[in-house]
Amino acid sequence: MAMNEHEEIYYSGTYDGDGAGTAELSINVLMYGSALITLGVIYLFFDVCLGRITALNLINLSLYSVGLLFLILGLKDYSRTQAIASIRRGKLPKNIGIVWKGKGTVNAVGDSKSWAETDRICYRISFFDRDFGPDNAKRVYDVVKNTSGIIWINPFIWLIVSAVCASLHLALYEFVVPYYAIKGISDQILKSISVISFYLPSILVTCCGIICFVNSRIRDSILYKCALRIAEENVAELDRRDAETFIENEMSMKWFHNRCPNCGADAVPCKPICTQCGTSLEVSSTDVKSSDSIHRLSDSKINAQE
Repeated sequence: MAMNEHEEIYYSGTYDGDGAGTAELSINVLMYGSALITLGVIYLFFDVCLGRITALNLINLSLYSVGLLFLILGLKDYSRTQAIASIRRGKLPKNIGIVWKGKGTVNAVGDSKSWAETDRICYRISFFDRDFGPDNAKRVYDVVKNTSGIIWINPFIWLIVSAVCASLHLALYEFVVPYYAIKGISDQILKSISVISFYLPSILVTCCGIICFVNSRIRDSILYKCALRIAEENVAELDRRDAETFIENEMSMKWFHNRCPNCGADAVPCKPICTQCGTSLEVSSTDVKSSDSIHRLSDSKINAQE
C-alpha cells in the first residue's frame, strides 16, 4: 500500500501532534551538551599531559572518554523511543505518540502512520492513530514484556550511574588507599588496592556507556521487527475493510426475493440466501423490480436500524 506523507490521523483530539517538536528539542539539548562535554574532555587531556592534574592519567581519562562517547551515542536516541516508558506501564503516551527510526520511502510496508522498511532497520509506530493506535500500543507492550527489562531501562539511568562512579573516583583513591595504608598491610596488597581504586570507576563508566549504546541498538532491532509485523497486520486489516465495503456496496445495488423461490420460506430481510434451504434469493430478472415481492439488502439494514 503506497504511503501518503501528508496523511496523518491522531488518536485523540486533545493532541496537536506526535511529539516531534519535543523530540527535536531533546536532540538539540543533547547536541549542545555533548559539545560542551567534548571541550571539557579536551581541556582535561591537555592538563593531564602537562602534569597539572595528578588524580587522572591518560589511561583512565581515555576510559572515561570512551564511556562518555558511548553514553552520548546511546542517549541521542532516547527521544525516538521515549514513548516506551508509558507503554511499559500499560498506558498510552501523552506527549510523544510515536517510536521511530529514519525516514520511510515509497517501498515501506504500511501507511503514513505506522510503517517499516523491508531491507533496513527503519520504522515508525504511531500510538495516536485513530484506527490502530491502542492496538499498536498493545502489541508493543506485549513485545516489551516478553524481552529482558534491562533493554528498556531509561538510558539516563546509565548516565546517573556513570556520574556517581566518576564522582567517587577521588574519594576511592584519597580515602580507601590511606585507610589501608594505616592498617599496615603489605606493599603488594596496598599496591593492588591502589590500582583498583584508581581505575575501577573509569572501567565502570566505560561499561555503563557500552551497555547504554548496545541497549539502544537492541531496542531498535526489536521495535523494527514489531513495526514490520504491525504494518503488515494493519495493511491486511485495511484491505479486509475495503473488501467488505466493496461487497456491501455491490450487494446493496441488487434485488432479492421476499420469499424463497425454491421452498417458499420467508426471507430474512438482510440475508442474500434462504436460511431454510440455502437457495440464493437474488432476483435474476429486472422485470419484477416494481413488485412488492422484492427488496434490497441496504433498505433492509436501514429499516432494521430505525
